[in-house]
Formats: sequence, structure tokens, C-alpha cells
Amino acid sequence: MLASAPSLTDYTNFHGMLCRVGTARRCIQSFDGVALFADQSTYHQNDHDLSSVDYKQKGILLGLSVVNYYLLVLFSLTGACTLVGRTKFLAMQDGLFNQFHPHEAGPMVCSKETKETLCMPPKVLDYIRKRSEDLDYDQDQSQPQDSSTPPLSQACSNDDTVVLKRRFEYEFGGYLSVMMLHFQCSRGRTHLVEVYRLHSDSALGRVVNLLLQPLRFLDLLTRGLASDDARKLE
Repeated sequence: MLASAPSLTDYTNFHGMLCRVGTARRCIQSFDGVALFADQSTYHQNDHDLSSVDYKQKGILLGLSVVNYYLLVLFSLTGACTLVGRTKFLAMQDGLFNQFHPHEAGPMVCSKETKETLCMPPKVLDYIRKRSEDLDYDQDQSQPQDSSTPPLSQACSNDDTVVLKRRFEYEFGGYLSVMMLHFQCSRGRTHLVEVYRLHSDSALGRVVNLLLQPLRFLDLLTRGLASDDARKLE
């Protein structure tokens, strides 16, 4: 049985890092494209491979799941901040429909209310388009195709428009600024992009940075193991 589509309130509570398990599951299942989570500086590194921060990629132990969502709620202290009223819900916008067309120099998408402006560079849109095409190709390969129906990977090849559907902005306890963006591509997939800034000059920021180290280490370890397995298969 398919879960019902999340409401705007569901998404607001989910990104606010304090929601019921059923809400978390519905929100996570709604993202069938990419799920990028990274510090703003990571997005702006010219040579950075965005697949390394795409938590919907296969083989990532710490991928986007209900269990890992609550681990992040716990270790980042964001759930505690929301619970005690230290989270500022700055912006929750739905139905934006800002369109970004392929082969156009799109502008950066920036936050409007956070303490420090957070910006997502246009290269993220290129990654969304490419990853969507790859996902459609994988789906084509995994199921028989009706000869009268074009493969998914070709059906939208002439229109790779990406639409910004929702924007959420939060300040957690004065130590973490976050912008969450929901995109929908012409292939029908919903994509999640989080841009954040951990303010390590604050006491809470330093504490959270230490608390997150085990998760970062485990993430790097599992990525390394996955890379080794991929090389063995070559």
C-alpha cells in the first residue's frame, strides 16, 4: 500500500527535525530523485563530485532512511532545539514553480531569511538532470518495455526543465542555518537539496561538530568500501 502524499505541514515538521515516524516515512518516500545534503562551501567547490553528498545513491549505508533521519535528529541536536522552542521557522513556501531550463545559465537559488545567506549554485540543477536520466535508464533496464512505449530514459530527452516547488528555511539554536529546496524535473521525479551552514564559532556549533564526527567517519568508511567493491567488478 502506497503512503499518502505528504502535506506542507508534514514537510515543515520533517525539515524542522521533529516529526512522527509515519510523517518521516512519507516525506522520505516522496523523494524519488536525488537527496543532496552538504555545507554551502561544498556546493561551491569546482571539483567536488556531488554524488558523494547524494544520500539517495545506492550502496550508501548512511543514506536517506527513517533510521538515519532520527540519528541526525539526535546527533545534530536539531530535534532538541525544536522541542524546546529554539528553532526559528523562517520560510515555508509551496507552489513556487520557478522554472530552470537546460542550456541556460540559471541563477543561484539563495535563502531570503537565514542569518547568513545560503546559495545553491546552478551546477546542482545539471546534476539533478543527469541523475534523473540515469535513474530512468536503470528503471528501463530492470523491467521489460512495451515496444509501443518509448523508454523512460528517452521520453523526456527534449525537455529537461527543473522546477523549484518548495522552499524551507530554518535557524536551529543560533548554530545552524538551513535551506531546504524541493525540485521536480520533467521526468516526474521529486528531488531534495539541503544547503546548510554550521556556525562553528558558537559553543553549540562546536559541540554539534564533534557529535557528528562518528557519522562522518562511518559515511566515509562505507563510501570507501563501496568504491573498492566497484573497482573489483571492473
